[in-house]
Amino acid sequence: MIQKSLSMIFATLAIVSCVSDKSVKTPADALLERLSAQIEDGKIMFGHQDDLMYGHSWKIDDDADIFVQSDVKASCGKYPAVYGMDLGGIEMGWPANLDKNYFDNMRKSAIAHYERGGVTTFSWHPRNPLTGGDAWDVTSDQVVASILPGGEKHELFMGWLANAADFMESIKTADGQPIPLIFRPWHEHTGSWFWWGQRLCTTEQYKALWQMTYDYMVGERGMTQLVWSYSPGAGELSSAEVFGERYPGDEIIDMVGFDCYARADRESYMASMKNALDITKAFADEHGKLMAITETGYEGIKDPKWWTEVLYSVMKDYPVSYVLVWRNACDDNMQHHFYAPYPGQESQKDFEAFAGLDKMMFLETPRTELLSRLSGLIDQKKIMFGHQDTYLYGHSWKIGSDETAFEKSDIKDVAGAYPALAGMDLGGIELDSPTNIDNNDFNKMRAAAVAHYLRGGVVTFSWHPRNPLTGGDTWDTSSKEVVASILPGGEKHEFFMGWLSKAADYLESIKTPDGKPVPVIFRPWHEHTRNFFWWGVDLCTVEQYKALWRMTYDYMTKERGFDHLVWSYSPDAGGLFTYEDFGAKYPGDEIIDMVGIDFYQFTPADIFIAKMKSSLDMTAAFAAEHGKLMAVTETGCEGIKNPKWWTEVLYPAIKDYPVSYVLTWRNACDENMQHHFYAPFPGEESEEDFKEFAKLDQIMFI
Repeated sequence: MIQKSLSMIFATLAIVSCVSDKSVKTPADALLERLSAQIEDGKIMFGHQDDLMYGHSWKIDDDADIFVQSDVKASCGKYPAVYGMDLGGIEMGWPANLDKNYFDNMRKSAIAHYERGGVTTFSWHPRNPLTGGDAWDVTSDQVVASILPGGEKHELFMGWLANAADFMESIKTADGQPIPLIFRPWHEHTGSWFWWGQRLCTTEQYKALWQMTYDYMVGERGMTQLVWSYSPGAGELSSAEVFGERYPGDEIIDMVGFDCYARADRESYMASMKNALDITKAFADEHGKLMAITETGYEGIKDPKWWTEVLYSVMKDYPVSYVLVWRNACDDNMQHHFYAPYPGQESQKDFEAFAGLDKMMFLETPRTELLSRLSGLIDQKKIMFGHQDTYLYGHSWKIGSDETAFEKSDIKDVAGAYPALAGMDLGGIELDSPTNIDNNDFNKMRAAAVAHYLRGGVVTFSWHPRNPLTGGDTWDTSSKEVVASILPGGEKHEFFMGWLSKAADYLESIKTPDGKPVPVIFRPWHEHTRNFFWWGVDLCTVEQYKALWRMTYDYMTKERGFDHLVWSYSPDAGGLFTYEDFGAKYPGDEIIDMVGIDFYQFTPADIFIAKMKSSLDMTAAFAAEHGKLMAVTETGCEGIKNPKWWTEVLYPAIKDYPVSYVLTWRNACDENMQHHFYAPFPGEESEEDFKEFAKLDQIMFI
């Protein structure tokens, strides 16, 4: 752990008087420990300036409450681990900073980022307190002198410091605990483009500015949540002496870094970076400090391999705690001013590869953790076995009203293990019904989903909502206007948005006992290549179907802020004839995480196997082209009817494909549906074969 000197700790603790033992860890200490441990693990956190505020083609609302949009996330599926913002304007009492970000939004987004597991860093470009100009007003070399004790602007500037401290102090958790922040004022001082720059003040004045800032915030205000960062500009770093010439001292600084931007010439940037990294590392080692690349990037990212072949290549062998690239401006006249990719930008694919490198740290969410888990299983050539409604009923039983353990399962009774994947359906949630379309109690479904997840399993939900236009069931295909009626502007739009809200409420309610959302594979609008449902192939246009997906996705992710859903697209293979058919209504890579097929056996085994393989060929090709996972999202043979179906029909059909899971349909328990089962139960004729299937190394149960 890197700590401040004992004398400074004693002084700080005496002033804040809320801590009586110097061994008590401050928020800053905890963050420094975390960063140190991460460096020891060989990890580098990736950061992006203003990531949650705006992107290349979007900006949050002035009074936003959720912060889920991110060009970084849209490009690689994960949030940056470090979130940078700037305090410029706080000194003036402005409602928004110099980049037009509202301070209220900045505060709330910093809290949201922290709660996701991220780290926030603040720079500060305050206006010129002597001339009234901006931070880049270098018309006077007396500015720093004027704000030091005894200077004509000292009292004015102390008010500015108070405003900055008030804001950073207001960034707290819901229970009032201060959130640790990396604070990086007075940066790039080795240049002379800010009023505190090299030619604008003496070495002694610059150090005194740092000391005054630190003494006020730590000494007078007792702020123990700040990690203090020193960052010269790399262009002026000719030696270690230049790096350390204006260093404020070990008792103030916790981490050292530098700011270095790229131009078109790879080699000159990499040489400049290596020089700065060598100097910074030597200085950090000598002074016992962490190191970081506090600002970098290539405006417009005109090199499609910049991330892996340039940035990563030059920094990978250094103990860098984080690397932060600058902002993606959304102004119409600044479309060239971006430093992270956005969907479709020429370096996006390389950025995905960069984000996937073991050394690089981004923020994992329930969604990305599940995707990583599924990807890992595929790499191991494992296929999860799944069963619909497996805990809720079986061929000859139904869950009791007082059931809480969820130990019963036809699969468990036969194979001695639970299916790795548990499937359920939301149909009926839109009507406020206590039970779904299969008469499963929604409360029991929620509890079963949580129990399965805690056992180590994965949960998937489909949705068979009723027809919102006619009032019929999900199979009511009497009108071709249903999808049109629920899209924006349609007569049933507001009505259907209420349905979406109820589905979202339910998915949001599936949480662990400590309140963490359970990741769910969500598979709405499935089997659209047939006309089984009111969203089927001939019942809406391509544009309408895609708009239905977009509306569903935008509501749950952008409006509700969900990041625990893995989005699954699954045509019915019986309606697929070409590769083009598979992707004809594909909603887009920015929405979909995995692609699959629903395909049941209604033909002789050899025909089924051949058709399954041809469909999986298409699915695998599409998944590879679009960078998605794949699955057999529904399959089975009603009544099974073949004592060797598992090892001689299903397994040969799927074993050679990178399938994340295969889900068989339900075992109905109704007396009039005893033929409607897709998994074995004790005494069923394929029971022994299923036991052999469950023993296969490739097939995964829990």
